Order: sequence, then C-alpha cells, then structure tokens
Amino acid sequence: MMRCSEFIIELDRYNLVEFADNNINDLEILDITFNSIEVSKQTAFFCKGESFKEEYLEDAIKRGAILYISEKKYSVDLPCIIVKDVRRAMLVLASLFFGRPDEKLKIVAVTGTKGKSTTVMFLKHALDKCLVDENKKPVGLISSILTYDGKNSYESSLTTPEAIPLYRNLYNAVQSGLKYMIVEVSSQALKYDRIGMLDCDVVCILNIDRDHISDNEHPTLEDYIESKLKILSLSDNVVYYLDTEYLDKINEIAIARNMQIKTFSIQNEKADYYAVDKGLNNGKTEFSYRGKVYRLNTFGSYNIENAMCTLAVSEIFGFNAEYILEALDGVDVDGRSNLYMTEDGNIIGLVDYAHNELSFEKALSSLRKSFSEYKIYSVFGATGNKAKNRRVDLPRAASKYSDFIAIVPDDPNFEQYEDIAKIMIENIDGVEYKVYNTRKEAIEEIFNSSEDKKVLFLAGKGHEGFQKINGQLIPIQTDAEVFKECAEINNNK
Repeated sequence: MMRCSEFIIELDRYNLVEFADNNINDLEILDITFNSIEVSKQTAFFCKGESFKEEYLEDAIKRGAILYISEKKYSVDLPCIIVKDVRRAMLVLASLFFGRPDEKLKIVAVTGTKGKSTTVMFLKHALDKCLVDENKKPVGLISSILTYDGKNSYESSLTTPEAIPLYRNLYNAVQSGLKYMIVEVSSQALKYDRIGMLDCDVVCILNIDRDHISDNEHPTLEDYIESKLKILSLSDNVVYYLDTEYLDKINEIAIARNMQIKTFSIQNEKADYYAVDKGLNNGKTEFSYRGKVYRLNTFGSYNIENAMCTLAVSEIFGFNAEYILEALDGVDVDGRSNLYMTEDGNIIGLVDYAHNELSFEKALSSLRKSFSEYKIYSVFGATGNKAKNRRVDLPRAASKYSDFIAIVPDDPNFEQYEDIAKIMIENIDGVEYKVYNTRKEAIEEIFNSSEDKKVLFLAGKGHEGFQKINGQLIPIQTDAEVFKECAEINNNK
C-alpha cells in the first residue's frame, strides 16, 4: 500500500506534475496498472498510448480504480494527476511502488539487432547450472521467449514489457529470493522509456545494424541507433562486440561515462574474449577459446559471438570460464538456429527467428560456408504494419546467397499479404522465386523437388506456431514441425 501523496512527491522530483486534484494525498493505492482488465479495488490507473480511449478509463473505474494518471483530463468522476509524460510517470512510479527491486538484484541487460534471445538463454542456462550446483536459486529472465521471476513462468508477448509489469517481475524475483535477473532489451523499450531507471550491473551490446525502420517504430536509422545506445546509461559495466557497426559511437559514450569495458570477437584478436571458429562437426558448432575446443548445439559462427558475450558477463560475476563454456554445449534455444537433416544428410533445414538484414547476412553466409555443395532455398516473408525496411532488406540479402527464394506469409496483420509480397519481389536480384500462400506449402514443395542436396533456410517465425492476421493469432504448424514431418516421410522411403 502507498499513499497518493508519495506519488505526487516522487513525480515532483522529476518535474512531471502538471496538475493534481485537491484532497487526494490520503488516497491509499493498493496496485497500479495501465490495463483496465487488471484493475481491482484501490488501483491507480495510467491512461497510456496514442490509441487510448476514454472507455478504457470508464472500465477501470467500474473495476475499482480510485485515481487516474494521464497527460490530459477526462470527463469522468475520478481524482486525477495530470503529468507531462505518462510513460516517464509510469517508470518513476513503478520503481517507487515496487520498492526499487532492481537495486536488490544483479541485473544483466542485453540488446542488439541480432542474437538477443539466444544470448539471454545462453546466460540463463549457464548461470543456472553454476547456481544449482551451489544449491542456489536459478536466474530470473525477462525475454521474448520466456519470462521467469521466481513466482511466475510464462511465454512472453513482448521482448521487454512496459515499466509496470517489468518492475512487478523484478519485485517478484526479490520476494522469491532470486539474486540474478537477465533482461532482453528492445529498441522500443529504450526509446519509450520502459527501463530508463533500471539499475544494471552489466549491459551488453551484441551488434547494431539497420532494423525496425517505419513510421510507427523508428522513423530513421539514426533514431534506431540513438535508442539502442541509451542502454549505456544503465550501468558502469559494458560488454560489446568489437566488430559491430557504429563501434565508434559505442566507444565514445562508454569512455565518456568512464565505464568498465569488455569486448568479444571471433575476428579480432585484440578483443578481451576472442574465439576461433572451427566450423561444423557432426551437427555442432565448434570453436576454440584459449587453446581448448568447445561446442554449441546452435548453428553458426554468430552464436560463437553470443557464447563469448555470455562468457564475459559470467566472469564479471565471478563464475568459472571453462565451466560456463562447457555448460553451453547442451543448450537448445527453440526456434533459434536449430539445424535438422534427413538421415541421408541430403536435405538440411535451418529454423531461425532471423528477421532483419544482419541476421540474414550472418545465417546465410554461414550456410554457404558450411554447405558449399548444397543449393540454398530461402523461405521467408516480412511482417505487416512495422519494420517496413525488411521488405527491401531481406530479399536483397537473400539474393546474395540463395539459389531460390520462397516468399511466404509472416504476420501480415492488418496489411494484405499480396501487397507485402509485391514489394519483396521488386527487391529480389537475379534469383528464381515463387510466392506461396502458406509456409507449409512452400516447405513441402521445396522438400519434394528434384534437387539432391539442398538447404532450407526457414526464417522469421522461429518457434512461433501462429500467423498474426487482422489482430488475431491464427494457429499454424511451426516450420520445424513441417520440416520434421517431411523428413520422416523421406526417411521411410
């Protein structure tokens, strides 16, 4: 429970209050939310977002809201605090209301254009193994794949949640006795101030490249880069990829803030954590670090980079390097760089969440290197209503490495799939292609084509078993399920 007067004092500290109703100081707040469905007795309700409707506030009042916090006054009979920036107000009050739980945890925040989800899962798996062996509680996780806070474990709907659910997760972690929390951080979370007050022990930048460029996300590449680099304000320790684009910008900010810097690379021996790619061996990615060979279940040299980032963070926390790297051998990250093949080895499938130019470049170049005798069939689409740059970037990147491109749906949402496909076709350069109505249709047709040795690069959906169409999640078979069905039929011939 917290009194409204404490809210006003905290908001005033950040010069956020425009107006507050009289006689509300003694209101007792039992909970806070921006979702009217979650409102219960004595809840403070935040009116957030460009699409916010007054009917949401009216619903919140019916459910028990006793205060609303907004950038504008509504014609309802409920006390209010009017603020200059409701998103910032949510962050400030979430931190206050949940008792600043980030200060009681060791927190790692990870961002990047590619590899965030894999890296945070690497970190969780490796640190969990160390902690369980010491009879300690596992690591908390907030990611696009899974959220675990000691109290709840569930499949995530956002990469990084809004400030209120984020701080609620951190509070649950503290109450559950967890000591570590790993947070996957999106550019949207950084841009829209969901985590701007998070007290992190280490922040990681895996890479930065062009993505999420659209009117409703990042209007320019500069805006995207600026948003990503905000993560550097959250900690005194940073780990980053020594060969990323915009390295000078990262260095400039890190040095100006007098941060402790650790770097990783598989190309530059000057990196603090340098590994040598040894290639694919019996379906596993091999690399050497300080003279010893280690293995990963996940395909591609880019996942060696993710392993080096994991190692750097682990050593900052005092964990043993060799133990960490050996622990990574058993990690499978569902829908991320999962390699499948028929028994005769002639047909190979790489199921990956790759959905931007950088991830396509890394995955396809690794496939071309590892399977030089095979034809590459790239199966992918581009999402509707966001990241419109992908409709240009993905077919151009795929054209460099593919022998055939299959355009398939990938969450067209409120746009017409045919309109998205048309733009993608215009950006295919000199490669045979075909547009399919479903992902399953494309996979089955390519699988059964006459080519002897072929690789199917199944990109974009990863582990997801749905298509987002007109705001609805329509169930489909996952790419892995379809490939494995085809492989089973092939194996039984």
